[in-house]
Amino acid sequence: MKGIPRILILIGMVILILLPLIPLMGWAFSTSWTWPNLFPDNFSTERLMSVLNDPYYVQVIKDSIFLSLIVTIISLSVGFFAAKALGTVEFKGRRTLEIFMILPALASGITILFGLRYVFIRLGIYLTYPSLVMAEVVFCLPYIVMLLLPVFRNYDTDYEAQAATLGIGKLNTLLHITIPAVKSGLAVACMYTFMVSWSIYLIVAFFAPIGFDTVATELVPLIQMRGSNNLIAAMTILFILPSLFVFFISSKMLTESTKNNGGNT
Repeated sequence: MKGIPRILILIGMVILILLPLIPLMGWAFSTSWTWPNLFPDNFSTERLMSVLNDPYYVQVIKDSIFLSLIVTIISLSVGFFAAKALGTVEFKGRRTLEIFMILPALASGITILFGLRYVFIRLGIYLTYPSLVMAEVVFCLPYIVMLLLPVFRNYDTDYEAQAATLGIGKLNTLLHITIPAVKSGLAVACMYTFMVSWSIYLIVAFFAPIGFDTVATELVPLIQMRGSNNLIAAMTILFILPSLFVFFISSKMLTESTKNNGGNT
């Protein structure tokens, strides 16, 4: 009996997640859907394939992926060691520093954007690719720090001390001890950071070079102009695919991590 409520909750969560996708799937994989038909008049991959075969949309997807990868790598390079220090080292003012680290995620986004805009204009890099990457890193960095902090609070630094005693260098310690110990949390943090960068619209609209578009900045005008439902649905499916992938992979990793911890105990 104890497992029944858990299964019902899981089924309810799956239904709530998939329910909004049903109309999108209908529009994306059909050429027409007329009222009052409950189901599309026909099913076809024509619209979705037309988006994937269009050189412009292919370039937009590539640019979105490349931008999110760069932002994730830079955020990880900075946030990994910051989260490690905050999670493993006790020092005065640590809580205050944690608040400052996550401040961009808590403060008004518009205020930060205008402040960054002023700085980038003074530096002469406004409306350039570096300004876009740096602006996204400012907003993505707090997320990767917040996700890695609990991981490092449960991290045992004695292994690193033992490695230092054996004469193992810092780089080898990082690659063969630290990263393997936190790989599940690290993977989830990277995926969620990628997802945050992928879904950002306002920062790209503020700082992107002229002519640079992402899936998010391409999708919003389509909705505002009330474009073709099939095209909007196809672009929306492409937009939410990373979120579904992150949800699936992170759930699998967390489940495996829980099983491993249970087995160790």
